[in-house]
Amino acid sequence: MHGAILVGTYHKTGTVWLLCVFRELARKLSVPFYDVSSDFMPSEEQLAQALRKIGAERIPCIVFDGHCRFVPGSIDAGWFKGIRMIRDPRDVVVSSARYHAWSREEWLHRPKDSFGGLSYQQQLNSYRELDDKLLFEMRHSAKHTILQMLNFRGGGVFATVRYEDLITDYRLELWHRVLAHLGLSGDLVPLADQAFLDNTIFGNQGLLEQEHVQNGKPRQYEKVFSQAVAKRFAQRFPGVAADLGYPAQEEPLSLAARYYKYANRHYYDLSRLKALGWKLLKKANHCTRPRY
Repeated sequence: MHGAILVGTYHKTGTVWLLCVFRELARKLSVPFYDVSSDFMPSEEQLAQALRKIGAERIPCIVFDGHCRFVPGSIDAGWFKGIRMIRDPRDVVVSSARYHAWSREEWLHRPKDSFGGLSYQQQLNSYRELDDKLLFEMRHSAKHTILQMLNFRGGGVFATVRYEDLITDYRLELWHRVLAHLGLSGDLVPLADQAFLDNTIFGNQGLLEQEHVQNGKPRQYEKVFSQAVAKRFAQRFPGVAADLGYPAQEEPLSLAARYYKYANRHYYDLSRLKALGWKLLKKANHCTRPRY
């Protein structure tokens, strides 16, 4: 391995997944692995100083940051190559609302004056309707993540990889392009492939047992966003999905998608779900009562 590798992700964009992949890859390559998004997270200036030292001393290693705080100006492009992984911003909203409702991450449980003494999780769970939870995330954590993804500048060092493409990369075609960008070739490719497959949902079902990994499917928002939420997202983040390389949600959600959204709300009891299903079917001019 020649040079150093930088890997950046954002909150709810596959952080645990890529962390496992590249930590295993570092072990196979016998190079140091630095996770700078750990509990003892350095400041941006400390991280920049560390990267300058790695570049000056030509230290081969892998540096991972789950908050993608790399500043291109502090990075020697002759020594470093990097990737950053983004995710459809609408799925970031969905994943954040789901995960933050139950996660034990410490920051979610700190009382905040802005929430009247409630913690982030308590405030989120104070909303009964899923739409309200999604709108809350658009104003808070998910908003921060979306703006981070949008404002990043790679400085010629980083290639941007979409979560949706990599998680469905069954033939490893995109993964091999990633390796080529990172300067890994020859005998290192089989080692990298094994690290990827050992820690990928479709390669190792054991990864699904990690509590951080929920639903890794792409385009979840299509079955979760109501028309009102989709409209609010477009107003709050105009053009952001397209700027990140994702298609706009041009058509309103179908009746089936709206029903699927409600069916996946675990807090709806069966009687309410039946009533809703019947109401939606009547609106679609169905004459057969749904069976449950």
